[in-house]
Amino acid sequence: MQLDAFPTYVEEGRAFGEMLAASGTHKVAVLSQNDDYGKDYLTGFTEAVEDAPNVTITKMLTYEVPDISLDGQITELAATGADVIFNAVSQPHLTVSAMRKAQSLNWLPSWFLPSNTSGVTPILKPAGADVFPNVYTIGYHKTPDDPAYANDADVKTFLADLAAYTKQPAVPEFPHCMWGYMAASILDKTFQQMTEPTREEFMTQLPSIQGYQTPLMLAGAEVDTTIDGEPAISSVILERFNGTGYQPID
Repeated sequence: MQLDAFPTYVEEGRAFGEMLAASGTHKVAVLSQNDDYGKDYLTGFTEAVEDAPNVTITKMLTYEVPDISLDGQITELAATGADVIFNAVSQPHLTVSAMRKAQSLNWLPSWFLPSNTSGVTPILKPAGADVFPNVYTIGYHKTPDDPAYANDADVKTFLADLAAYTKQPAVPEFPHCMWGYMAASILDKTFQQMTEPTREEFMTQLPSIQGYQTPLMLAGAEVDTTIDGEPAISSVILERFNGTGYQPID
């Protein structure tokens, strides 16, 4: 096991690339943040499609974190005629403006959005994302602002805990609160397995968790801390925007 609790950006990029490699013919435009965040996504994606004859990368562009607009990059990528955009951008406002710019150019590709910048309320709704044929992201947890989970027991408990123990004013728009809640559950599971309150016992039990599902976790994902070099949750689930929330896909 490595120190990460959740799937890496490399794994997210690889999952999307593998989906494209296993589907029809695609031309892909790539936009990535010019730092380790963007490079990790790009590494996973390019490794997955490098031997796929049905996937062509039309152009790869980057941007710098302080940039205030991606209009130039989107205009240049749109000119390639790509039917997919791999969008490894970490800032929500830049993602929204990029999707709006694409619409203004009448360029309507399928989009891949990273797990931490794919929220329905803060990103997809203001971006008018329902005009695109597909919007994909990576998920492994239920999303509290998705109507599909309005009556889900895990979500109800999570929101009750949030109200009781934090000053969070409303349903979280970004996944970080859910990630923290799930990570805390992994720690709790470790403590429950301990037979004595020592560091040695903690370090024995933490790498022994297998087949565990945290609260909020999607079906098909699980915690396994027994695999060397892998985060606690190493499986990822592709999801597609259905107009109101995300739905897992094969």
